[in-house]
Amino acid sequence: MEGKPYQKKRRCRTDSENPYKTRYMVYSLLEKEGGGDWQIRVEQFDYVMKDQVAYTNIATPKVSSAGVGQMLIEQMLNRAKSVQDVLKIHSQWQEGNLPLIRENKNLLVEIAIKKRFARNLKRL
Repeated sequence: MEGKPYQKKRRCRTDSENPYKTRYMVYSLLEKEGGGDWQIRVEQFDYVMKDQVAYTNIATPKVSSAGVGQMLIEQMLNRAKSVQDVLKIHSQWQEGNLPLIRENKNLLVEIAIKKRFARNLKRL
């Protein structure tokens, strides 16, 4: 694995009633050494107060391009709260149930794409 051209981080609560239990997730888009294949690596840190109590590290199967990987990471940032959710989102994308949104400069096209995406999410 070479450098990390794209990395995003998210912190959320694991228990809504206990503010001291938090989860910190790091999404990294990595290029495989052999060629143009990309892979998303997700690291999950669970904390109670300031002490780390759990660590999980997974890597998704290969992704065809860096742009697709970045859009998948954006979807995971918005929807995933655990490593299992990340794997579900990736499998939904592979099955074609999750269309990825590209941000367009045309506002009307962007609104239409978001409405279509919302309809598809309701079907899930």
